[in-house]
Amino acid sequence: ILQDIWREGLAFDVPVNDVYHERWRLWIEEVNVMIKSFQSPRCYFTGSPDYARKCLHIFCDASEKAMSVAAYITFEVTGEINTAFAMGKSKVAPLAAKSIPRLELEAAVMASRMAHTIRQQHDYQFAETHFWRNSGIFRRHSMALDTY
Repeated sequence: ILQDIWREGLAFDVPVNDVYHERWRLWIEEVNVMIKSFQSPRCYFTGSPDYARKCLHIFCDASEKAMSVAAYITFEVTGEINTAFAMGKSKVAPLAAKSIPRLELEAAVMASRMAHTIRQQHDYQFAETHFWRNSGIFRRHSMALDTY
């Protein structure tokens, strides 16, 4: 919504029209509904801290509108794999048009930085770190892009 307003060139001190006002109101209502049912545990691991294997999984994706990264930790307890959300981040795509491969590359950089931060901030070692992306665009085009 904000990007659409900025594309129109409206200044910050100018009231938005009724269409944007209604879109914003509906978005706020939707967020309020989601917040009521949102739950996030305060810790990753419950019970014994001696887990057989901890792995870090980082997912990244990009579109014309945004880039996002989500990190999950998997851990094994008595042969069963459990998953915990560790961290998420998103960025609105810049107003200046960029290609999808470029945005995918920026999301991959965000993923790499997130993995580094998570590994630095935790007291335990991860057996493996996996990076996941939604499309093959990054793989096919990353070598053709200018140095980042």
